[in-house]
Amino acid sequence: MSDDALNTDDFINSRGISRFQLAVGALGVLVLVADGFDIQIISYLLPQMTREWGIAATWQGAILSAGFAGTLLGYVALAPLSPRLGLKRAVVIYLICAGALNLATVLAASPPVLIVFRVATGMALGGLFPSAVALTAEYFPERYRASLVTIMYVGIPVGFLLAGWTAWALIARFGWRSAIAVAGAVPLLMAVVVIVAGSESLQFLVNHARNGRQRALNILVKIDRRFVAGSAANRVPEGARESAGARQPSASVADLFRARRAVGTPALWAALCLNSAVYYFILTWLPLILVRIGATQENAILASSWVSFSGIAAGIVTGPLMDVLGRYRVVTMLFAAGAVATVIVGTVLSPVLLVIVPAALCLGFCVSGIQKGVSALAVRFYPTQLRAAGLGWALGSGQAGAIAGPFIAGQLVAHGWAPSSLFFVMSAPMIAGGIAIWLMWKYYDVPAEPSGVHAGRVAI
Repeated sequence: MSDDALNTDDFINSRGISRFQLAVGALGVLVLVADGFDIQIISYLLPQMTREWGIAATWQGAILSAGFAGTLLGYVALAPLSPRLGLKRAVVIYLICAGALNLATVLAASPPVLIVFRVATGMALGGLFPSAVALTAEYFPERYRASLVTIMYVGIPVGFLLAGWTAWALIARFGWRSAIAVAGAVPLLMAVVVIVAGSESLQFLVNHARNGRQRALNILVKIDRRFVAGSAANRVPEGARESAGARQPSASVADLFRARRAVGTPALWAALCLNSAVYYFILTWLPLILVRIGATQENAILASSWVSFSGIAAGIVTGPLMDVLGRYRVVTMLFAAGAVATVIVGTVLSPVLLVIVPAALCLGFCVSGIQKGVSALAVRFYPTQLRAAGLGWALGSGQAGAIAGPFIAGQLVAHGWAPSSLFFVMSAPMIAGGIAIWLMWKYYDVPAEPSGVHAGRVAI
């Protein structure tokens, strides 16, 4: 049998993790660091911009939501195109666009112009995230992908943390435009690194690239030096070509609901949407709320940065906990704990760092862990050819919550709601999200994966 029958999925699943694959994973984390940096930087700059421009509370909510609106468009419109472009090529394009648009944001002189730039930058970041995750996940055995995705997600809060430190170091001396310029330089530098050191999707190489099969074989040799192309161990029987990289039609949204996915897909969408409403409310509004109740801008940035730090811890432990205790159980428990933590933060809300930081750390761990855990469920839920589209649409649904959370908070503040009341309101989405994952748990939690379920990837 020829190399046409090479099964790249089975090749990777039948082996451990090589140094080459670890390098692929590290590069994926760095891409997400750049992504997180550019997502979060605006929330640290907005207090100074508010003073400079006299921005009303309703405009503040719109500015904070604008980037998430753009990200939503990127998730649902750009991410599904990435497999046809080549995932590596798509990652490079989105990084360059995000960097260039952030640099252009330096020219913004009014809230409407700033909103336009944030929407455009968000679109690039929306295409970037699922493409980078799908590309990296393809290079790792399926049994490690839950842990891989949650560990990759550490890049996002690391980016948040670096954004906070950058803002803290630059704003007082050089103004907000200096920090946004750094946010432009970071993805441009990362694009150069991906061009030089990144590897293209094996599926894309086998299906679409010129001389792609040979390039894919060269990569497989880097994964396993003992690999010999064309050997019996690396062939797949006739009739099983889907996982071998045979040409497949482009994925459609309808495909996300076929093959017993009609329950899991909306459950994933609901969970990410509801959690994102709380997650991005905290990330974007906490600095403003702390300044409003008497904290200095520097202390507000530091307190918010600690929330991002807890997200790093969540990324390290959530995946292994899911593998040991059960994927659904861990995510459901995080939703329940997040609902409790949200109420606690509202109760102890204070400009004193020693009071607010411990409560914010607990809440940040829960909401960040949920974001990572649900994304890991999505990566496991969809087969290779649907992974970028499935994750993109799931994250796009989550981004609807990311838009709604900051915007609704802005409207409530404009109508005189007390800051503590905002946190009490945000406990409701946590409860509803936990119910969505619990329902998915009861529907799909089966003792073993049935024969032939690979194409539908639903027994998770």
